[in-house]
Amino acid sequence: MKNLQQIKHKIAIFIIIVIDTLGFGMIIPILASEVTQNMGIFSSMSVYTRHLSYGIILALVPISFVIGAIILGYFSDFLGRKRILKISMIFIFISYLLYALSFKINSLTLLIIARILNGLMTGNQSVAQAIMADNSSKKVKAKNIAIIAFAMTFGFTLSPLLGGVLSDNSYVSYFSLTTPFYFAMILILFNFILIHFWIIETNHNTTFIKIKKITLKQDLRYLFTNYIMIFYLLSFFCFELVWSLYYQSLPLILSKVFHYNKVQIGLFSAYIGFYLSIGLLVLLRLLLRVLSLRYTLIISFIIGCGSLMICYYFKTINYLWYFAIPFSIIVGLIYAILITFISDCVTSQKQGLIMGITDSILALAFALTGISSGILVYYYQAFIIFKIATGLLLLSLLFSCIPIIKYKNLHKNF
Repeated sequence: MKNLQQIKHKIAIFIIIVIDTLGFGMIIPILASEVTQNMGIFSSMSVYTRHLSYGIILALVPISFVIGAIILGYFSDFLGRKRILKISMIFIFISYLLYALSFKINSLTLLIIARILNGLMTGNQSVAQAIMADNSSKKVKAKNIAIIAFAMTFGFTLSPLLGGVLSDNSYVSYFSLTTPFYFAMILILFNFILIHFWIIETNHNTTFIKIKKITLKQDLRYLFTNYIMIFYLLSFFCFELVWSLYYQSLPLILSKVFHYNKVQIGLFSAYIGFYLSIGLLVLLRLLLRVLSLRYTLIISFIIGCGSLMICYYFKTINYLWYFAIPFSIIVGLIYAILITFISDCVTSQKQGLIMGITDSILALAFALTGISSGILVYYYQAFIIFKIATGLLLLSLLFSCIPIIKYKNLHKNF
């Protein structure tokens, strides 16, 4: 009976994470096509304004996510995880309704409101992670967090494809730009029912707990005076800039240079997500049987730089498809290894703090590159993003190599 309840928990949490990632990725092929074809919401804008708007709209979700994750996670500590999840799902439903209305009446204002609300409420990922971690042993906790990581990858893989297919009326006559969001609303209603009946409240603390400011200041002071930690965080930030620039600029390149439609853009994004999953879940385990984490990390950086530069110099659609495979795989490898190194710098009592910081860094990177991707593609030849990404990846390699030299002497003294 207990095992059955655990399975129900995991299914409900898995769908929550997928819904959260749908809000980010499903809109990308729709926006890219609208921007490059001068349609819908963007029809009355200049070319520059369209590209700038594309970046700002993409950036709104990760910026809002940073705030929402802190607020929702904080309130779940004393109001209850399940209650906060149900409240957040209601507001996510409203955000998708606003998405649909914004495209139906071509309202940029509604689209901006929808993106902000969606980003704030998808911060419930911190609550979902807390549920998976509550009352779990170390081994079980690691497996549960791995499920969340896979759910995020699955959502990133699926969402652009869904957005492209469900918005294309050449497949079904009544499909339109609003169809993907109606689909998401149905999925949210289903998940709300699962949360209500399948999730048992794991946090029974109903009293307000004040944060010990002195302890928090001491923790942060140590964190930012530990040069090993600083170099790892800088490496992680540069790496996330590379990945987010690649992921968010490609739809514009595919649409502008190669005239891909929404479905083709969605397929390419799903293709990237598939190989990212291979690197994260399969290849890393195989490589670690014969290589150390350090050597795997360095080799991955080298392969990633080579893949990006080949795409920059050859500038053909075939090379984009071919070298998306090694690049997507190494993204999974580098992410997992850097997170491991960062985690090893602190004790088990400080894992929540450091993982929260890495989540914020990831969201900040996506926000910055979301804004810059549209501008870069407008002002420069589209393939410049591969050259910039290569430089950032080399910088990430440099930052990671400094603490790697002393990795054997790294102590958990935080």
